[in-house]
Amino acid sequence: MVITDIVKVKRHKKYEVYADGELLVVLSDFGIVDCRIKIGVEVDNDMLEKIEDAKRADAFETLLRSLAMSGTTVSRAKNKLREKGIGEEYVEYAIKKAKEYGYLNDDEYAENYVSSSRGKSKLRIRYELMERGISSNKIDDALLDFDEENACTEALEKSLRAPLLDAEKKKFFAKLCNQGFPYDLVKRCYEKYVEENF
Repeated sequence: MVITDIVKVKRHKKYEVYADGELLVVLSDFGIVDCRIKIGVEVDNDMLEKIEDAKRADAFETLLRSLAMSGTTVSRAKNKLREKGIGEEYVEYAIKKAKEYGYLNDDEYAENYVSSSRGKSKLRIRYELMERGISSNKIDDALLDFDEENACTEALEKSLRAPLLDAEKKKFFAKLCNQGFPYDLVKRCYEKYVEENF
């Protein structure tokens, strides 16, 4: 098998490498250099091993770029890598390595998400974390010290400027209940908030 062509992939720093006219691999520019890939070079077992290592390194590099933009969950990181066309073996390798370095940690992600979710109900936070691929056990642990009464009061503070008339109160309570707060909690927090602030 001989390298017959190297084609740059549009809008990416990746190259398609062809051997005997068929696509062999897609690698980054660093992978091309590391594997010493050139047109006319014969592909031997040593080069194939280097290509496998380069593919793992590319998967990990892609994951790190994604993580640098924003923290994410293991589930979302896997999906992001799959969307970029990275093979399952390399996805698993990159995820494992990122976990070892502490770059991916669903427990930390869930705790940070809960602590930054001001004015959100427990139910809404649970739903949003499940949507991000966090397991129920990890969500339960993160919500252990969550003060839903305080969160409800924060939600009230965001919207409430004066005591409400009965018709407005019903609509306002429905809005907070639709966000996942229990009705009795909304009513209790509203009455307490009005008593203390108006």
